Amino acid sequence: MEFITLDKYGEPQSVAVKRSSQAKHISIRITHKGAELILPLKANLTKGYNFLLSKEYWIRQKLRRNVIHTQSEKDRISILGKSYQIIHTDSSENKIRLQDDTLEVSCSNILKKISIEIFLKKTLLSEIKTIVENFAKKHNLTYSKIRIMENVTRWGSCSSQGNLAFNWRIVFAPMEVLKYLVAHEMAHLKEMNHSKNFWQLVENIYPEYQSAKLWLKRNGRNLHSYLS
Repeated sequence: MEFITLDKYGEPQSVAVKRSSQAKHISIRITHKGAELILPLKANLTKGYNFLLSKEYWIRQKLRRNVIHTQSEKDRISILGKSYQIIHTDSSENKIRLQDDTLEVSCSNILKKISIEIFLKKTLLSEIKTIVENFAKKHNLTYSKIRIMENVTRWGSCSSQGNLAFNWRIVFAPMEVLKYLVAHEMAHLKEMNHSKNFWQLVENIYPEYQSAKLWLKRNGRNLHSYLS
């Protein structure tokens, strides 16, 4: 593949040159990978080069906007149904604070991902404990322990000893989905199956479970894309 370097309006910027049998005119395409000069099969390369030079300023503007947009999407995170902007400060300290619509992270760059993950697991565990205690008291259910697990194949589990476990990535789902998942696992405290009685118990614990169950079925896979 051929490349042309633009350097009139800033740092050298490589543009890939591609010939296409479907192209009727010389054009420029902006992708997530960068800029591409598209030429018809018989187009003169010099003509394409001159056209590219005339569009350098425009190309740099488009590429800059792409970077800003991609970075903006990358630095947002959903926590229990609410979107937060991640604001990271490279620092020797290790602090994370959740504000109205921002997640402020102070730590070294190398610890950013793991620090956020630890914070989210603690946040999730706290929310789950509150939900479990409320459901247990209201429906006379007895459980043993609660833990957060790392498991890509299951969202939750309930052991015969009454131990409840939840996949930490459920923190990226809406609160309603978390409540459904807790109700699901707590229903196993009495029904270690998925019988009609089990689903009736789930409905008793969390009447709005059906829409949350459907959401998790449709969107569960996407929850693994955060912090990946």
